[in-house]
Amino acid sequence: MQKSGVVVVVRDANAQIYGQSLCSSLLQNGWAEDAQAARTAQEQDQQTVQTVQTVQTVQTVQTDETIDDLNAILKTACSIANTLGTAECADSGPGEVPEGLSHIS
Repeated sequence: MQKSGVVVVVRDANAQIYGQSLCSSLLQNGWAEDAQAARTAQEQDQQTVQTVQTVQTVQTVQTDETIDDLNAILKTACSIANTLGTAECADSGPGEVPEGLSHIS
């Protein structure tokens, strides 16, 4: 919407009920639809969604790699503890390695 050189972009994620109401009100008060501003806003929204999806993918991969590292450390720690637990001075045998962390993806 635009009026007197002022451009207003109305974004509504609630089934467009509120956006349509606001646009209708603006039209009644002398504002005009601005197709170029609407296209630009849609392009910006698409770029934002793509950026968010990329960031989420990268963060998921990094988190899963960290989980793999932590699971390897857990396995090594249990192996060392089991070795110590079966030495001549130990009263009990080795235990099972606990289940590691699950990936977030």
